Amino acid sequence: MTKPEPLTKDKIIAEKYENFFREQDVKSAVQGLLQEIEKEIENIERKHWYEVKKVNFQTPEEWLGYLVCLKKMKDLIKKAFEGVMEG
Repeated sequence: MTKPEPLTKDKIIAEKYENFFREQDVKSAVQGLLQEIEKEIENIERKHWYEVKKVNFQTPEEWLGYLVCLKKMKDLIKKAFEGVMEG
């Protein structure tokens, strides 16, 4: 498996009336994004909210809300790009 790469302007395929990205470039960018979200989820899940409250969160509810939000974002991204991610 190759390292995921961001979707950059140099990957645009210019056509006469529209611009396109190759499917594998989109897939790579989405995989990279999902990996970053997963790392953040694992980081938050490993720590108790007391460990991070001084820097990030005021209450356990904020900590849990952030975690839930990350998981929801990950699911929404997978759903939005499911056609690209299947292949």
